[in-house]
Amino acid sequence: MKKYGKHTLYGWSWRVLLGIALTPIFLFLLLFVLIYTPPVQKFAVDKAAEWLSEEMGMEVSVESVHLKFPLDLSVEGMLAIQEGDTVLAARELDISVKAMPLFQLKAEVDGIHLYDAKLNTKGLIDAAVVKGNLAELSLNSHSTDIKNEYAVLNKALLRDADLMVLLNDSVPEDTTTSEVKWRIQVDDLAFQNVKATVLLTPQADSTYVAAHFADARAKAFLDLGKEIYQVHQLEVKGATASFDLMKEPRYRDQFDPSHMLFSELDMAVDSFEYKGTTGEMQLNLRQLAAVEQSGLTIAETQGRVEMDSLSLTVPKLHMKTGDSDLVVAYRMDMNAFDDVNPGTFSLVGEGQIGKGDVIYFTRMGGPDTKDVCTMLNRQLPVRPLEMQLKADGNLQTLDVSQLHLKVPGMAVVDGSATLWDVADDLSLQTKLKAKDAHGATVDLDGGYVMASDAYRADLAFSNLVVNHYVPMDDHTVLSGKVKANGRGFDFLSPSATLDATASLTNAYMGKLKTLAPLSLTFILSDFEKKTRGDMFEIEDVNRIDTFLHSSLVSKEYIRSKYEALISFLKLHCREELLEDHFIHEVD
Repeated sequence: MKKYGKHTLYGWSWRVLLGIALTPIFLFLLLFVLIYTPPVQKFAVDKAAEWLSEEMGMEVSVESVHLKFPLDLSVEGMLAIQEGDTVLAARELDISVKAMPLFQLKAEVDGIHLYDAKLNTKGLIDAAVVKGNLAELSLNSHSTDIKNEYAVLNKALLRDADLMVLLNDSVPEDTTTSEVKWRIQVDDLAFQNVKATVLLTPQADSTYVAAHFADARAKAFLDLGKEIYQVHQLEVKGATASFDLMKEPRYRDQFDPSHMLFSELDMAVDSFEYKGTTGEMQLNLRQLAAVEQSGLTIAETQGRVEMDSLSLTVPKLHMKTGDSDLVVAYRMDMNAFDDVNPGTFSLVGEGQIGKGDVIYFTRMGGPDTKDVCTMLNRQLPVRPLEMQLKADGNLQTLDVSQLHLKVPGMAVVDGSATLWDVADDLSLQTKLKAKDAHGATVDLDGGYVMASDAYRADLAFSNLVVNHYVPMDDHTVLSGKVKANGRGFDFLSPSATLDATASLTNAYMGKLKTLAPLSLTFILSDFEKKTRGDMFEIEDVNRIDTFLHSSLVSKEYIRSKYEALISFLKLHCREELLEDHFIHEVD
């Protein structure tokens, strides 16, 4: 049998074929090994930098590159300059990726870390310019499915950053035809010592919104294809936030809505969702607390906000300040403030307003309110005011169907009003009924037209003790009516007019020696419906006490009627209301 040695044609051909087959594998292995050698890495990076420089019109350079098996990349000294401006400068970029999942179109990223970076996007982003610096940006991602376009960010951290975002006044139309369907799940997003400033009107350089997050965490989900953006379990602690209209004047010692600065800001959001295709938005706010620079303290806020392309709804918002406790429900059509065919809005609110907050918001009127604030500080009780309000309509016609205000120990006011042309030439019509703590009642039916400065008022009052409101030597009690129609409040002006009539049904001045309508019998008649002791309040006893010990009543009258008074009180009032009243003998 003939043998085929290595020097035969067959043996030579077999070796050639084997060499051809092994050469690509050998070259691949050689290339694979060469990639991990520093000279080859430097050569590859230099070529990549040249290509980026040509394609992006920048000067791109890298100090050093280190690639470790399998895909652990470290790049140091990155620098990108465009027209003399630094677009990107970073001390180090580390990327660690598992190789085998990539063959299955999966991504397992153990970490992406960017350290000590400075950036300026200039014109790279159509919608805005982002510039600033950061100490660290870190990401890691597992279970990312490249084929199905589903990314998972298990952790994302931005630390020690100071960024500014300048929104462009106009954005070019997006002409790209490719559809982005990526869905991104963020399990843990953290901000540590991050300051962000947004300039809303770059051309005017006038409107700034800024926030400084000492510590913030959240979860998020983004569906770029359906334009659905969700945030869950957002927790913000120790933050500051500000809003500035730079061209507006600044006011000191009062709340200034053009220049707001909130500190000690703590916020918790259970969920937030925005749908870009429909404009729908939902927000569930679990807690919001902050201190405004003017002194306003927001101690607690909870509520839900819903919005779509047609309306904005706040089903319930509960807010507490240092002095007040309010619950508000609000709904508004998006076109409620249009000049032509506007929609409507509605507001329902109730709660307690503290003395400090009343004075605080009164100060918003400017320096001219100083005397009013002093008067409020002197006259208002320590206990908070009780309020109820219901209003609906728009700036053309606003109907205030319910207005209730109780000032403890002073007065209760109930009423309604209708307002027209609220934003321009205001005119209004109102009906109010007030009752003070001493039993006096005032009924007002009035109206006012700003365009002509015309007004009308029908006023009826009963048992009004004038001394409670105006200093007088003699005790004065009035009951009667006043009717007035006029134009203008500068009565020295020749254009001002006033047509008024007044009538008094009862008027008392000085001391009473005999029974009169404002006697014990008259006062007790106010209480004829209070047939049980638990229906009486301490204010009722105070009224009688004030009457009997005022200069209006003589000692002889008190002595003659004191016994009947005590019998009445013991019959109708709770004993605890009498402990500090009427237990002494009259001289």
